[in-house]
Amino acid sequence: MTTISTRYGRTWNLLDPQASSVSFWEIAEVLARIPRFNGHTQEHYSVAQHCCLAHDHVCEDENPELRLLALLHDAHEAYIGDIVTPVKEALNSLIDGDQVEVWLEMLKTSHDRVIRKAAGVARIQDLEDLEQVKEVDKALLLNEQYQLMHPSAFGRPEDKSIPVEPWEEDLAAEEFLKRLNANPIYEQQMAQQGNLTHPQFLHELEQRLIAFGFSPEQSEDAAGSHLIEFLDKAGYEFGAPERKWDQAFVEEVFNSGFWMSEDFWRVEDAS
Repeated sequence: MTTISTRYGRTWNLLDPQASSVSFWEIAEVLARIPRFNGHTQEHYSVAQHCCLAHDHVCEDENPELRLLALLHDAHEAYIGDIVTPVKEALNSLIDGDQVEVWLEMLKTSHDRVIRKAAGVARIQDLEDLEQVKEVDKALLLNEQYQLMHPSAFGRPEDKSIPVEPWEEDLAAEEFLKRLNANPIYEQQMAQQGNLTHPQFLHELEQRLIAFGFSPEQSEDAAGSHLIEFLDKAGYEFGAPERKWDQAFVEEVFNSGFWMSEDFWRVEDAS
């Protein structure tokens, strides 16, 4: 078997991954659960947070493609897992060669390609960007080892200091998606597909609630909580690739709201 069942029940073919099946909400949730270093840190530290820190420290200027590459550099681990380097080397030693690492790199590369394509990077414009991502990845590795693992195992890194304060699982997923949704390349990709990003979708829902008579504060709270409830009942996540996330769906979600019920209006009339 070369397929896996994903967080939201999709069948993912490891040997033939497709950009059209990528769900970034799903990736964010899974990466937030996967620990760095096989979990051998003093407290839980996720791959999702590692990706966020790579995004934040890969460069000082605004470079949307470079930041997106950094954010997604380990996104493939949502599907193939985080196979740490010592495990790769151990497997290579068992077959007296480096063939295992070559195979794993092929699997990783094929996943990286479709995930980047789904985010709007079908072709990398500057290959030096990948080298910068590797550099920040190495700097993070040294800082993470020193700050998060057993103090007797690693010394202070000579590279630049990057503070690492582990996040809770939910926050790690939220921060990953926040960076993705704010990236203009991803926004453009969504627009070209006729879809809204999560913040855009919530904004449209809030505007309908304000027109309906809610205050801006009420509309923000109601839109967020209702969308979560709607998705929970529907059984899929925001951005699920099986459907369109457009204005028509905003209207559908709005029309399913509790504010449309007779009970809501009875309470309003009584007040």
